[in-house]
Amino acid sequence: MRMAISGLVDDGLVERFPGRGTFVSNQSERLNFYLDRSFSQQMREMGYTPHSQLVNAESGQVGEGSPRALQKMTGAACLRLERLRFGDNIPISIQSTTVLTEKCAGIEAHDFSQESLYEVLAREYHLPIVQIQHVVRAVAANPQQAEMLEVSTGMPLLFVGTTAFLENRQIIECSESFYRADLYEYSTTQKICD
Repeated sequence: MRMAISGLVDDGLVERFPGRGTFVSNQSERLNFYLDRSFSQQMREMGYTPHSQLVNAESGQVGEGSPRALQKMTGAACLRLERLRFGDNIPISIQSTTVLTEKCAGIEAHDFSQESLYEVLAREYHLPIVQIQHVVRAVAANPQQAEMLEVSTGMPLLFVGTTAFLENRQIIECSESFYRADLYEYSTTQKICD
């Protein structure tokens, strides 16, 4: 019995606490969130199969309801995507994306339930993303978000707002994403210079 428990400790499945006993380890490890990668790239690097459920896709123009970074471009042609993002079959994120389509005509023909937006922009339109600005904050899941992400209403979510830029500093895309905080965490390392 002791050898079996020692094996479980070595595998990280149980933990020993002197004077208290042996307990099952917390297995709810969170996924590391990297701000310099697309969702699809992150999932693949972590060994998950990324896919999306396309909730809505529509062509239109930048207007009043568009992300703040695009407000000065009112009237510009755009594609709006709303996707439920998965790692394997686990719902990880709800993402609303607005893509300016002047430089990528016909992009709406792509299947963004299977394809990565950033990869399509780079591969098909030679529009690599060279800079992304982020805003990260905590929010509470509203009833619709809770249902889509299979969590309780009011559960903490990680909101990530992004603005993606091309080489000439032109904005190409803005997204608002809501990540499950029980599965995802944001961490950063900063080098301190003397």
